[in-house]
Amino acid sequence: MSQASNSITKKTREAGDAADEYYIGLRRLEKTLPKWTYFDPAQYDRELKAIWYKEWNYVCRAEAIEKGSFRRHAIGDQDVLIVRDEQGNLRAFHNTCRHRGSRLCAAEEGSLSNGNIVCPYHAWTYALDGKLLGVPGLSLPPDFEKGAFSLFPVAVTVWRGFVFINFDSAAVPNFEPFGARVATLASWPLEELKLAHSYSVNVACNWKIFWENSSECYHCPGVHPELSKMAPIVGRGIMELRQDPNWQENQHKQHPRFQGGIAEGMKTYSLDGQTKGEPFPGLTEEDHRTGFGFRTNWPSVLFGANVDFVRALRVRPLGPEQTEISLEFFFSEENLANPEFDPKHNIEFTRRVVDQDISICELNQAGLRSMAFESGVLMPSENYVHAFQEWVCSRLG
Repeated sequence: MSQASNSITKKTREAGDAADEYYIGLRRLEKTLPKWTYFDPAQYDRELKAIWYKEWNYVCRAEAIEKGSFRRHAIGDQDVLIVRDEQGNLRAFHNTCRHRGSRLCAAEEGSLSNGNIVCPYHAWTYALDGKLLGVPGLSLPPDFEKGAFSLFPVAVTVWRGFVFINFDSAAVPNFEPFGARVATLASWPLEELKLAHSYSVNVACNWKIFWENSSECYHCPGVHPELSKMAPIVGRGIMELRQDPNWQENQHKQHPRFQGGIAEGMKTYSLDGQTKGEPFPGLTEEDHRTGFGFRTNWPSVLFGANVDFVRALRVRPLGPEQTEISLEFFFSEENLANPEFDPKHNIEFTRRVVDQDISICELNQAGLRSMAFESGVLMPSENYVHAFQEWVCSRLG
């Protein structure tokens, strides 16, 4: 495919080629996306408009936005203002004044003056529901109606304590990308989590590179030695038994190397594999056996749940070859209130794994610039990479 075509051909799985329904690995040769889709500015702009401005984007925890305060969130060149009104409702608006388009808030977060949104340019004043309250000046134009100049709304919703926005003001918060997979997080008390630590890193790669890396463990044996010991199945280069071409002979082997889950003697993702506080109440026996779970909402967030903490990895595009990765670590209020509890063991383990991912993603991005390379090929265990690429293609049309 040439760059001049200005499109990515949607790839489809060959029907009826499955010998069984359990095995989910790729069964035929699948090419990767063309290299130019990872650095072409026009392609990046298309993805912003077709994906990022139409899908739900994770912002922060709901409790991070208090009454009378605001939080900004930018995607591409679009800037959103999220506020909480006096009734406790979250509202979101395009961060632009209806007068002459000035940005309303420049800070990343803060408190609102007198509980209203006031434009710093000409002091047009808006209520927290977006309605225009006041316009200074000696006179107003004929037929000027304040009701016609409310702020432009952005859809906002809260899913189990996590705030998401959608630039499509009519978007329905059904979280279709989660699908049935979200049910596996049902036993985790997500609504009760408390933020303990967060950090952000700018990564020199296209946003799709990071998601593709997060969608396979073919790289795990060589890139993640600590993770491969903690979760033995990823040390085999797969994420689950259904990716094992020899699953029929391995399905009865009761060992994490074949069945998945955390290594024997380990309980959570930490430097020594042990919990430092109490596990979340209400987790099932299976939750404790597996020890972890990962759930994604493309394109903006990956949730990782362990028996004693949850992390949110937020992806935000900064340019064709720049992506912001933000990590948030959540624990129970009881553990954080214990003066002897130290979350650094969990945080440091995760940070090591993410740092390894960042390094390899940047190498991947740099290598795509080779004049000899056009597109690559997927291995059978990279079925979720294929699914992600098909999802991208489906959104682009």
